[in-house]
Amino acid sequence: MAQNDGTKSPVGKKIVIVKDGPYCVSDGVPLVHKTQVVSEYGEPLTWKKEGETECDEEYALCRCG
Repeated sequence: MAQNDGTKSPVGKKIVIVKDGPYCVSDGVPLVHKTQVVSEYGEPLTWKKEGETECDEEYALCRCG
């Protein structure tokens, strides 16, 4: 049995990485746009949610850059 590190994993939601292919996302994982919030010195502080893209229950994300 796997150890629980205290973080909660949403049941059923998953991302599968296909070798030489896309990230296959399923079971309603939201596609969220975020930008990094930085200090006046350019140090990363946190992430700010900018919005969410409506998508199907299953979708693929290309890794081609």
